[in-house]
Amino acid sequence: MHPTMKLAWSGVGVSLAVAGLKFAAWWSTGSVALYSDALECVINVVGACTALAALWISLRPADASHPYGYQKVEHVSAMVEGLMVLAAAAAILHEVYIGPGRSSRTAMVRATTTGKPSHPAR
Repeated sequence: MHPTMKLAWSGVGVSLAVAGLKFAAWWSTGSVALYSDALECVINVVGACTALAALWISLRPADASHPYGYQKVEHVSAMVEGLMVLAAAAAILHEVYIGPGRSSRTAMVRATTTGKPSHPAR
């Protein structure tokens, strides 16, 4: 295996581990800040996976249909990561506009961790 591919695989593994930890922290707290940080980790995972795929393709030798090789595939990897940033921004905005405590999961987490309901009586 090419040394660059080994590094790319380790990047995928580390990104997955960090994303798992951040999603667990978000799930246990209901924090929008942790949610946005966890979504950023998803971008890192997808970026690492597309970089891995781009490296694998770019290591191919030149052939009749690609006489200069496959190195330009790395631009596709960057485009995928940019689209993921936009998707994460949309998901964060969705969570913010739903508002804390309005989803049943967030309300349950707040009630169990603080002992107070999410929507106090008016």
